[in-house]
Amino acid sequence: MIRSLVEQQELACTVSQEALLSALTSVSRLTPRLSASPQLCIEVQDDMLAVSYATVDTRLSVRVEARVTYSGSCTVPAKMLLDCVKRLPEGYPVTLQVKSSVLRLHAGTRLFLLKEIAQGASPLTLPESVAQTFSIESRMLHAGLKEVLFAAATESRHPALTALYLHVEEECMHLVAANPYRLACRTVELEEQQTGCDITALVPTAPLRLLASVLPKEGQVAVTLQEESIAFHTSGLDLTTRLLSDVFPIETVSACIPSIFSAQFTLSRMHLLHTLSALSPITSDDPILKLSYAEGRVFFHARSSSLGEARDEVEAETLGEGDIFFNVTRLFDLCRAVTARTFTFFLTDYRHPVRIVPDSRTDYCYVLMPMNVSRW
Repeated sequence: MIRSLVEQQELACTVSQEALLSALTSVSRLTPRLSASPQLCIEVQDDMLAVSYATVDTRLSVRVEARVTYSGSCTVPAKMLLDCVKRLPEGYPVTLQVKSSVLRLHAGTRLFLLKEIAQGASPLTLPESVAQTFSIESRMLHAGLKEVLFAAATESRHPALTALYLHVEEECMHLVAANPYRLACRTVELEEQQTGCDITALVPTAPLRLLASVLPKEGQVAVTLQEESIAFHTSGLDLTTRLLSDVFPIETVSACIPSIFSAQFTLSRMHLLHTLSALSPITSDDPILKLSYAEGRVFFHARSSSLGEARDEVEAETLGEGDIFFNVTRLFDLCRAVTARTFTFFLTDYRHPVRIVPDSRTDYCYVLMPMNVSRW
């Protein structure tokens, strides 16, 4: 009888509860919120447990170390499994066993027997083509994505503006995101020179935001770029997503980056963020913010027809003088996405795009269109 039960075993392993919970949480971010019961794929082999989920366009797999007794795979309702793992007692390893389509989930004195567990794998399939593979530091990729993705459009008549434009050259990778009001550009150095490389791709922002949230802080990321897809691989995860076929208006976007300036001022990021927060009771009603710069100071003025006004001023390094109007949300976004000591604003006049550079960096710029305000 014991021999019979062992032979029926379809999957068996022991894994850290913390590691399993982290993997389930990460992969569950890809599952559709409105779906009744999205199914996760659990695969066990070679001392690893992998949790995977795939949509028609994107597949994410997160791997954790496990003590494997029997290799195998199954699919499990995502929410049910995550809820059960959260309710296991802390401090105990978790044992997963599948027999006769039932998942046995055990830790300490608590046991869950989850029915209707099916064998299967993630459904995403993409055609293979000639691939370009390169490596990049995980922390550099994470920082680049964080500093650029926020500038992409969330909705647009031009789908290309809802994606990230990626351009890989021999020694670096350029990341560009834009919408009709702003753009962000970041250049990231590659680990090894890609001789003769000059390729571009248009990557949807949703899977990239997911990638940024699960990337490890250290280590290398192998990036494989094919004609219709891009894949990111680390020792603990794989993310593959379909590329967009639209054309990114890179020439138009590049032309919007100003190179000639008549004035500039430099603000402390901490002072800028503090001032924006302080004026938020007024700007939450009307997001237009007036900045006046002259003689070593920048003056902030917010006004709402229904609530009143708010003013503040901070010390700054200034060259020239003038006024300019910004949407305060777009300044907030920059402060939250880019960690820097200072921001330098390079201006032509109140009607033309403003180039904002953190800490005199040459690998990043943020270009912001001012607001056209006829009366103030």
